[in-house]
Amino acid sequence: MKILAVVGQPASGKDTVADYLAIKGFHQHIVAFIDAGVVHRTTGYLAEDIADTITGDTVVSGFRNTAEIEIFRRRFDKNFKLIAVESSEQARYERIHSRNREGDDLTFEQFQAEELAEKAKNTGSHEVDKVIALADVALQNDGTKDELLEKVDLFLNNTNH
Repeated sequence: MKILAVVGQPASGKDTVADYLAIKGFHQHIVAFIDAGVVHRTTGYLAEDIADTITGDTVVSGFRNTAEIEIFRRRFDKNFKLIAVESSEQARYERIHSRNREGDDLTFEQFQAEELAEKAKNTGSHEVDKVIALADVALQNDGTKDELLEKVDLFLNNTNH
């Protein structure tokens, strides 16, 4: 069984990687789309609830705190790998700006200010930088989508997973 978590800053490409892994047969969980506002029964972390449902190859996208990673490492041991998708601030801004979602019509300066404000909260519930630092592998995503997916294939082919 292969359990992968994909993490990264907004618009880094983490969901692109998770979607690709789903096409390759992994069951997919996207944390942002699961009732994240609910207090979950065990530790209070959604990761525990997701872990309880895993029965085969799975990819989870969007963990935001180190406790969630610790839960998965403890539960799945050597079957778990954490993948960080990293991208320059400029590339992420361009992706956000081009997707035309509500609230994405920011200037680059507004984008930077929002990121700094989010990081300054430091509540423990949003520790993306700390989670990225725990990654088993980092995939740089400043090129094309195809280049990113080639890196995913290389990772899958070179892992004992």
